[in-house]
Amino acid sequence: MICSMTGFGRGDACRDGVTVTVEARSVNHRHLDVVVRVPQAIAVLEPAVRRAVQSRLERGRVEVSVQVTRNAGHAAQDVRIDVVLARRYAEQARALAAELGLGGDATLAWLLE
Repeated sequence: MICSMTGFGRGDACRDGVTVTVEARSVNHRHLDVVVRVPQAIAVLEPAVRRAVQSRLERGRVEVSVQVTRNAGHAAQDVRIDVVLARRYAEQARALAAELGLGGDATLAWLLE
């Protein structure tokens, strides 16, 4: 029989260059009070986390905190270059420069600015 509802737990999981850390803290409370904190990027998961806690506990104040961090050396996104689109941008930039009388060629640095 569990006599106390006070506790703390922490777990980490790493996959695909991302580490997810979940901490749960609980204290004795007459009713079940669940507080879930998740990053905005995964806010859609908050109700599922809340339901998972509620399905296993009857009372206590429980705080669940989720942190998501990208591991060093892993890019946030893959970068793919659409060469056809980039060529079109360059053509349009050259045409605009000529029409405005700016002279010179539209360099890559100028296009990226």
